[in-house]
Amino acid sequence: MIGDRFTLAGFLFRGLWLLWHRAWFAGLAVLAVDIVIAAAMALTGQVGFFYLLSFGLALIVGFEGQQWRVASRLAKGDHLLDRVEAADSEEALLRAAMKQSAGHQQGSPPPLPPRRHLAVNAAPDDPGEYIGLVPSGRQQ
Repeated sequence: MIGDRFTLAGFLFRGLWLLWHRAWFAGLAVLAVDIVIAAAMALTGQVGFFYLLSFGLALIVGFEGQQWRVASRLAKGDHLLDRVEAADSEEALLRAAMKQSAGHQQGSPPPLPPRRHLAVNAAPDDPGEYIGLVPSGRQQ
């Protein structure tokens, strides 16, 4: 369960926080931007401007880091079951369970299992089997 809220740890630790939560691409990108900001600050001596940039990056990670975690989990194959609005994780679990049980009590069927990819005959017996535009093996 991942809350959609500002995270102080993400604000303070930015890239390391994202890497801790296994959002690898976002974590490495934020660390790279942090390094570029630090190098530019050292080279130019413009401390105030680059502190402002670093603070802006920290705000972005603080507000959007949770969504980057969700995107990372979805990319790894996890499934988003539901979204609920609640004050804390316990209430969110309770609401999700109540919502799930209410759906089954109203006569709705249980969720379908994930689809499996089945092998399909690549060459039909009858070339007239297809409807629509289908590439053929013939060259013209």
